[in-house]
Amino acid sequence: MAKFLGKWLVGILFAAFLVAEIWFSVDRNAFTWPLTKEIVQVVPYPIAAAVIAWFVAWIGPHIAHAYEREGTMKAWKLEPVKIMTVTLGILVALSGIDQFMAWLPDRVAGGVLLAIAVLTAVLGKTVRDKVTPVASPHSNDGRPLVPVASREMPR
Repeated sequence: MAKFLGKWLVGILFAAFLVAEIWFSVDRNAFTWPLTKEIVQVVPYPIAAAVIAWFVAWIGPHIAHAYEREGTMKAWKLEPVKIMTVTLGILVALSGIDQFMAWLPDRVAGGVLLAIAVLTAVLGKTVRDKVTPVASPHSNDGRPLVPVASREMPR
């Protein structure tokens, strides 16, 4: 019984929170207000944006992993390239928010940009020769179109 209740406890709490949030947002009583009002007043926008971006990127793979763990989704597996791609997407999205970058200290903002550069380079090296069907193109007569190990130009 406890295992069954434990599985459903998070869902029940989330549903209760969601119902309360909707109820308090439409309730006109001066003594009730939605939790989002408290969040907006207490949490700075850049932190909220970062948490929301992280949550949006996390929830899909998290649920898919739970399905895989239960055996109902056999083909899905967590791969480092996917993690790096999602992380890079989040960092690029956050770097596009002016308030977020302005709010960060200069060293941290520089670290975000450095992380974008490093992830881009690592992903480029990781997926090199795997993205295009022709990794080393050749002409119709078999000559390489791009010099592979030589610095000289093809004739």
